[in-house]
Amino acid sequence: MMLRAAPLLFCALIACGGGGDSSAAANEDGAAQRTVEEVFQECAAFDATAFASLLETLQGFTEPGAEVPLPQLDLLGGLLSGGNVPYEWDLDGNGTPDATGVLRFIDAEGNTTIPFSLADLAGGMITDLESALANVPDGTRLSLTFELADSLVSGLEEADGAGELILTLFDGEAASASGQGVFGSGPCRFEFDFADVDLRLEDLADGFPQATFAFDARAGEDVVVGSIAFDGTSLATVRARLNDEPEEVFELDLAAIP
Repeated sequence: MMLRAAPLLFCALIACGGGGDSSAAANEDGAAQRTVEEVFQECAAFDATAFASLLETLQGFTEPGAEVPLPQLDLLGGLLSGGNVPYEWDLDGNGTPDATGVLRFIDAEGNTTIPFSLADLAGGMITDLESALANVPDGTRLSLTFELADSLVSGLEEADGAGELILTLFDGEAASASGQGVFGSGPCRFEFDFADVDLRLEDLADGFPQATFAFDARAGEDVVVGSIAFDGTSLATVRARLNDEPEEVFELDLAAIP
């Protein structure tokens, strides 16, 4: 099921760690200033702690043969609302929803469409997301808004995780994705925005697909903006600048998840 790719995006954005050597610079007063890499790693470590429950769950999805549970859809509610299908997603299997949101199927003209009828539901032809996806025409987009529950972010009230993914579907599987959202808590906040990332399942078997994710991280008064570029392996190259300081480039090892 192609939706197993979505949690990997979360994992990549939150669990960044590692990197090259970088020494702190000094300002005109001689005080030490943090580099982009130091600020970025500080935020990554902070979020890795705050999102410990989420990271532990996502790590399990990366194991060979791991099965990712499908979201539970309120198909009748979606039919009655004109195509806005509420869902709950219990990622860790403990009986409590870890993510909630709304699914929408969008046709080539940009209109919300419903790939099933009341008769399909009554007859048991459409029972879950997988059977609904089997009925969509190629090129249909699946919009998935999400909001993470506190249970996945170690119970921190200030923790944040919300956004939207849009998957373009072919033969019931995602061929590309775009999305935007935010993850973060306390002084550190990561915003992401990406478009047209190749998410075919066979490509994920050999590593993360080639893609670039833009981010905006805030740590205290520091603002780090830049992008993470994946080259199809476990390594990623980060291009970023701290406030108005010159751009820095360093590597992260995404295989080294805490």
